[in-house]
Amino acid sequence: EDDPWVDSVIFSGDISLGYLEVFADDITVNDDVHINTGEDDIYFRQRLIGVSTFENLSPVLVTDREVSVDIGMNAVLEGGSIYIVLQAEDQSFSDVIGANKEVSNFIIDPLTGLLENALALPVKVLVKQSRAEITLQQGAQILGDGTVGLYATATADASGAAVSSLVSIGYVHADAEAIVDIQDGVVIEAGDAAVITATGSATASISSSTTRELSSTPNPGSAQVALSIGVAYGTVTSHVTVAEGASITAGKTANVFAT
Repeated sequence: EDDPWVDSVIFSGDISLGYLEVFADDITVNDDVHINTGEDDIYFRQRLIGVSTFENLSPVLVTDREVSVDIGMNAVLEGGSIYIVLQAEDQSFSDVIGANKEVSNFIIDPLTGLLENALALPVKVLVKQSRAEITLQQGAQILGDGTVGLYATATADASGAAVSSLVSIGYVHADAEAIVDIQDGVVIEAGDAAVITATGSATASISSSTTRELSSTPNPGSAQVALSIGVAYGTVTSHVTVAEGASITAGKTANVFAT
């Protein structure tokens, strides 16, 4: 859930149980802790989603979405299939409601474009930051009889417009970081497939326009002046680090990539 409060779960001692599913912004498994679900699955799920279509209508907005999983030194996760899925994302209204391409292109996008133009002000400042990080500390073990999946996805979208009849100024900044850090001595074993991915995407787009007409309020002096400034800045960091001495073993396929 996307809210101002950070939800955290900490595993401080060994547990043995059936199916385990955890939803929180930050999940920590302390050093030397052993979590065992037998043949059942382990599912760590962090999901912070913002609807950029409406957020970006604000004249001034700063967002910072961050989710993380930290598996401590020599900690062990053991079970059937093990999934660690992190999402810190800005999504469009179409994506959130699952609208198809035709509905999005011919209905939703034109309507939101009209709304953006109607609400545009002379100043637009958007700073959107998203970060998703999975850390497996030295000696940690992820042992799954089925599939082992580690997924970190971060998406930031800062797009807007500034409109005025005299001066318009727009600044947008989108920063996305998706990181999977597998440290020395980590062991990942999957009976089926092992999938480790980091996916980052940042969009920074600003339209700044100033229109002078005969009916516009004149500025002092005989020469009429119109000023329009727009600055867009975007950064993306997406990487999977597998340290020397770490091992990834899969019964079927092993895929490790960053995009």
